[in-house]
Amino acid sequence: MKKFLMITFLVGIVLGINNLVAGEEQKSLLRPPQHDEPKAGSTIDISFKVALENIPAGANCISVMQEQGTVLISRDILEYLKIAKPAEAKTEEDRMAILRGRRAEILLYNLMDVKDDLGCSIVEMPFDEDARYLISELLKSGQAGVIDNATNKPVDHIYVRYKAFRAGPLAGKGDISFSFAERSASFLTVLWWIS
Repeated sequence: MKKFLMITFLVGIVLGINNLVAGEEQKSLLRPPQHDEPKAGSTIDISFKVALENIPAGANCISVMQEQGTVLISRDILEYLKIAKPAEAKTEEDRMAILRGRRAEILLYNLMDVKDDLGCSIVEMPFDEDARYLISELLKSGQAGVIDNATNKPVDHIYVRYKAFRAGPLAGKGDISFSFAERSASFLTVLWWIS
């Protein structure tokens, strides 16, 4: 089964590079968020429930440990993003692909030779905060698994909360937080916008 998955992954990379050389639009392995993201720059406090995929395990996953939760990510997605990033940004999509590729490289570079209880490679902390945005994207699309560290059990959904306050044209800030229950303590928070 592992050989089949590896062959499928490598064929996907070859076809992706082939399409890139042929000038065809390249698709990302990243799916869009499971919800419509609110517009940045205004006062808001809204949450969305996100269904998560099955927990990846073994040599094919990486583990990003946070205080309340551990995020498990498929290593295949990170390797693909690292390889598929364009050399230069000609479009906004290219710019985002470059950022995602760099963020994937950060996570892969910080892998330790230590495995967690599921056999996933552990990302050494601290790592460049910029990589948290890729983790955020994977969580919003449901393409990651999450373990609740209090119960040491996987969860099948999380809540994504967009919370922002705008006091004036040049005074405001918004965050995106991820939690196990709506409006509860977050296990991961990233800056959404600031003015």
